[in-house]
Amino acid sequence: MAETNNLRNSNKVIELDCDVVSSIFKKLKNKGILGQAVRYKVNNKKVKEIEELSNSKDFIDLIKMHRLRKNISMREIAKKIGKDDEVYRQYELKHNEIQDYKIAENIIKALNIESELELPDYFKIMKKYSKENIIEIINKIGKKKFSKETNIAISTINYWNQKNSSKTLSTYTYKKMVDVFKKYKIKY
Repeated sequence: MAETNNLRNSNKVIELDCDVVSSIFKKLKNKGILGQAVRYKVNNKKVKEIEELSNSKDFIDLIKMHRLRKNISMREIAKKIGKDDEVYRQYELKHNEIQDYKIAENIIKALNIESELELPDYFKIMKKYSKENIIEIINKIGKKKFSKETNIAISTINYWNQKNSSKTLSTYTYKKMVDVFKKYKIKY
């Protein structure tokens, strides 16, 4: 009991692992030590954040909103998609962008929201069209026209044609292509 009082009156920061705390409460409940269900007050800050995120059209904002609604930790999602905790955290903080549509699909599946949130158009294009396919589309439209409509430099497009260029295009590049695909009615 003295240790509890010391913690209560202490100004020290105590770090708790939510998974560990959860397992402790489950054990207490299973043993019948807790006579009633554990109740907690909903954090108004969390409710406000969910509300703000629901107004966004950004994919990662919507993912975060669903994760918060379902009360699932970032750690759980990272584990389900086979990524390091910090890698997933960087996605939600928007410090790193998801560069593979498969990761986005796995996050949707991990949250079990396939019927509520679909893959964004730029990931659908990425899924269906490789860099080589994109180059064919550019050649049909014309480099100058494609460059002007996507705001992708012609020098960048020319670089994609080189044999030693990178194997994939970035998510940012695919985002720039969505309007062109819609304009020219290219199915994805």
